[in-house]
Amino acid sequence: VLSVKTAVAAKADMLGIRSIRFAVNSVVPVIGSSISEGLLSIQAYSSLIKSSVGIVGIVAVVLVFLPAIIETAVWRISLSFCSVLSDVFGDKSVSSVLNAFREALLLANVIIILSMVTTVISIGILVAAGGGGK
Repeated sequence: VLSVKTAVAAKADMLGIRSIRFAVNSVVPVIGSSISEGLLSIQAYSSLIKSSVGIVGIVAVVLVFLPAIIETAVWRISLSFCSVLSDVFGDKSVSSVLNAFREALLLANVIIILSMVTTVISIGILVAAGGGGK
């Protein structure tokens, strides 16, 4: 039962990755193939981590970055609320400043998520180089 479950999960993961690769290749005109190859690398390294240290390794990496992601999301929500309030009161200059800060926090959130992905890839490379996948 466990081997059938593992085989089905692997096929579902591969199907999901292929769907994402197709969508990225279709939507992003010039660098879509590079991004889709990057997705394959992320999937390969995450499966290497999953097979060597278990899903606990991936969850640990996500839990390290999750508080920062949640905090920036909460800040973005509060800035959106404040921006709406400033629009209601007719203060367009404050609204535009708040929207600029909100967009800066979006970039910060993207950087945090990319750092998380880079950490997963780095751990996968270290596990592969150290022979931890034996």
